[in-house]
Amino acid sequence: MKNTLTEREVVRDKTHTRLEILFGVLILIAITVLSYLGLDRIKEQARTDLADSLQTTLHITNAALHGWIHDREDDAAHYVQRPDFQRELKKLLKLPRKKDLLLKASAQKNINKLLLPYIEEYSNLGFFIVSPDRITIASSHSPCIGEKNILISHGNYLDKVFAGTPELIPPLPPEKKLPKYYKDMMADKVALFLVVPIFDKKDKVIAVLGLLVDPNFQFANILRLTWSKKTGETFAFDKNGYIVTQSRFEEDLVKAGILKANESSVMNLKLKDPGTNIIKKSTEVGTTSIDRPFIKSVQDAVGGGTGSDVLGYRDYRGVSVVGAWRWNKELNMGIAIQSEITEAYNSYYATRRIIILLLIVTILLYTVLSISLIKKNNEVLEKNKELHDEAIELEEMRKELEVLVITDPLTGAFNRLKFEEVIMTEVERIKRYDHKLSLIVFDMDNFKKINDKYGHLAGDHALKTAAKITRSRIRDIDSFVRMGGEEFLIVIPETDLEGAKKIAERIRADLENYNFKKFSSVTASFGVAEYIDGEKKDDFIKRADDALYQAKKNGRNRIEVAT
Repeated sequence: MKNTLTEREVVRDKTHTRLEILFGVLILIAITVLSYLGLDRIKEQARTDLADSLQTTLHITNAALHGWIHDREDDAAHYVQRPDFQRELKKLLKLPRKKDLLLKASAQKNINKLLLPYIEEYSNLGFFIVSPDRITIASSHSPCIGEKNILISHGNYLDKVFAGTPELIPPLPPEKKLPKYYKDMMADKVALFLVVPIFDKKDKVIAVLGLLVDPNFQFANILRLTWSKKTGETFAFDKNGYIVTQSRFEEDLVKAGILKANESSVMNLKLKDPGTNIIKKSTEVGTTSIDRPFIKSVQDAVGGGTGSDVLGYRDYRGVSVVGAWRWNKELNMGIAIQSEITEAYNSYYATRRIIILLLIVTILLYTVLSISLIKKNNEVLEKNKELHDEAIELEEMRKELEVLVITDPLTGAFNRLKFEEVIMTEVERIKRYDHKLSLIVFDMDNFKKINDKYGHLAGDHALKTAAKITRSRIRDIDSFVRMGGEEFLIVIPETDLEGAKKIAERIRADLENYNFKKFSSVTASFGVAEYIDGEKKDDFIKRADDALYQAKKNGRNRIEVAT
């Protein structure tokens, strides 16, 4: 009987041990399944967050580019309305379209002299003026003069501009047969064409001005703001798939034989999928570049699509990347943002490695499960913090780009885009609550003389000083705006006409008494208006503008009140 009991105890102990082992295995299986599901969830969330981040950054980049191009178009359009420019242009338009007559005309020299400061201010590569018969009648490069303008063979862009719409035109594709005078003018450089209509006093387009914009200057700088870490890249491309802004990886492309030594990628690199990683010199055999399709982002965007891919696709180096893209109709170009997939998912991969390591340690050291879990969980939290920190960095980048969109870079004042938002908001608010609202418009007197005599740097100093003086005399709730050139505007809520006039007088006096050292004092003329109940926004602004005009007419350096 005793032996029987002993055998029963052994069986019971073995069964208990098996149950303990089975229970432990079930726990490990449960942990493994839960970890797998958790990793899968983290992976999906990482993809969702990455897609949102890419699209947000792309949207902000497009908004910044729109703001930049609108400012450039407004500046150019304002410049060509100058009376001295219009006078010389009309002289040229009256001449026969003969090269020798156009070259010898005094108006040719005068127009070049008038446009030179503007060209230098924005680091443009040159300019041309086209008459309605599509002949280049003025240019910074004389061989172009008297010839059919190069853009007539580059789509219907000129027709749109002559219809009154400014256009930003992509560079000419390298396969297009170009005349010798154009090749000589560009000297291996590439230019965007910013083309604006020139109106006469009857709002009729009498000619167009084309500016040759260096894509590697301000345009590319906006895109570079969103480059992330080591492999992030934002670039523009035309409808033919050529990259319009400099590639971040030109050295790699030269080493791979895609580009020649010292050759720029701009308009020389066609964004095609090489079929293999050309950076690692893979032995995989791919078809020739001519036969290869465009990379996914370019192929979709050129077809008018907007999208993103966070699963991975090959870029023009054959490297696996994630990205987002869209075709920008206003710029006539596509914009794409991308980053190597390993960098984009670096935090996720780090988190995944930690969780897998946690499972291995748990299986091997089941008896110290609690200690191991605490340690590894802390590491997971640290990695999650890194993800959070990266999200904060992206948010800060987004805010910086938003500021760029609504701010004048020279004076720090709001730009015209922000003004439209402010004035609409304030007018609607006073209609609802019956409060006061006033408007001050002022313009620097004889500002062109400062630029002509002392140079544009002195002019910029005068504008920035005027902005500084103005900000010192207004409240936080007031909105200070640079409308363009030397014209400024102040939106003053909760203030009647008399109060606004006092503010304007303080600014006028401070500006007049300021010691500029290099040149005599600078003055400004002011127009002040108070909102009239039921008045339209545009009428309100026009009354202030009319008052400013009256101040100019009555001798400048004074304040006139709108009736």
